[in-house]
Amino acid sequence: MPYKTPTKFTFDPGEFQRVMDQCMKAADWQGFTARHATSERNDRPRGIGMATYTERCGGAIPETASIEFKGERIELVMGNQEIGTELPTAYRQIISEQLGVDADCIDVVMGDTDRTPSASRADRTAVRSPARLFEASQKVIEKGRQVAAHLLETASVDVAFEDADFKVVGTDLRMGLFAVAQAARDPRTELGLDVTHFGCPRRKPFLTAFISSTSRSIPDTSNVTVDRYTVVDDFGRPSIR
Repeated sequence: MPYKTPTKFTFDPGEFQRVMDQCMKAADWQGFTARHATSERNDRPRGIGMATYTERCGGAIPETASIEFKGERIELVMGNQEIGTELPTAYRQIISEQLGVDADCIDVVMGDTDRTPSASRADRTAVRSPARLFEASQKVIEKGRQVAAHLLETASVDVAFEDADFKVVGTDLRMGLFAVAQAARDPRTELGLDVTHFGCPRRKPFLTAFISSTSRSIPDTSNVTVDRYTVVDDFGRPSIR
């Protein structure tokens, strides 16, 4: 890596070996020989195979994400629409992980063109929006560090963020995220923690997956039963399905 394909695209980086190894482990390829022998004794031929793909997804298209504080809740305003893939759940998980806020305290507003200028289409929704949300959350944290430092009378470099708290390193001084957000609405701070982030990726991402399947057949009827079907995909973080 990087690898330039015959069609002039460049893959950089990629963990193809790791993803394939995870797929083979999850599908128990090492145990296939024993399962195959058992099937043969029962006159039930068994086979195993693996396929893989690498696909461009999302495109270099801009996307908008907003994080807004509403009292003790957070509202995510997204420029796209739910398409049956549980996008709101993914959005809540990202912000819950980054800001340390319970997912039940996060609301998602989607497809409201009065509040966000960018609308979604095609496969970019699941690829671009999470990245913009992550980047927006980092802006929230940085703005919060500035406000917390002002309120706690210290330098911003001495303020750390962890588990929804801004803490002065080496002391017991701390302020919760929502308390800082409320204080940031004071005109004297001129910051506020609400963030609207607009971004366009510099590169078009390529997603990859390894798919393993084992099946058994009945010779007399040619009926085939899929015994195991395992997918390990790498869409940023390898996951097993």
